Amino acid sequence: QQINQLATTEYIFTKTIQATDELTWYKWGERKILINCRAGVKAGVNLDQLTENDITVSGKKIELTLPPAAITGINIKPEDIRVAYQQTGIFRDKFTPSEVNQLMQVGEKQIMEAAASTDIVKQAGNNAALLVEAALRQLGFEQITIKQAATKPTQG
Repeated sequence: QQINQLATTEYIFTKTIQATDELTWYKWGERKILINCRAGVKAGVNLDQLTENDITVSGKKIELTLPPAAITGINIKPEDIRVAYQQTGIFRDKFTPSEVNQLMQVGEKQIMEAAASTDIVKQAGNNAALLVEAALRQLGFEQITIKQAATKPTQG
């Protein structure tokens, strides 16, 4: 449990976000922007969720049920966000940093949805089981059984 979050898998996603602002009735002209970004999405298991009921030890034999794997976070570094294109009408201002940030929040949500449709959670669970098994072998256990708790459906 000292490890807490055991992130075992990271996928890198690229996302292009485009926005057009030409329907504002009180402003003449249009604004368009194209933003490219790169994000790392991590998945793993939260070992804080382990309870005594999840571990059975008998001599050099251990049975362990790992908590369900889940996406643990997303990381979009500022240097991985690039405005690739911006067009602004003569009567319009460029997109503000706040507006770009709002667009990035939408992009982050879309990246998380894309990640959820991959096998990242399954792979993270498998990788966690392999890492924990190797650690238990180093502790001297000879017969190791690792189960994974069922993954909980994500709420959206």
